[in-house]
Amino acid sequence: MAAGMEAFKQLFGHQQPWLKLLRNMRMNALDKLSPVKQHVVMQAMGLSGDVPLLAKRLMDQ
Repeated sequence: MAAGMEAFKQLFGHQQPWLKLLRNMRMNALDKLSPVKQHVVMQAMGLSGDVPLLAKRLMDQ
């Protein structure tokens, strides 16, 4: 989680025009790729991947 937050900080922290353009292009591409976007969203919500046992029990209810 910490690494993910650091990646977002690096991704959105730069104000150089070419980095902003590259970031926006990648975000737009991700938005258009529904299966990839769904996977990223599920990972971010903790609903897939390496989910702790307690969280798995709560999701099953």
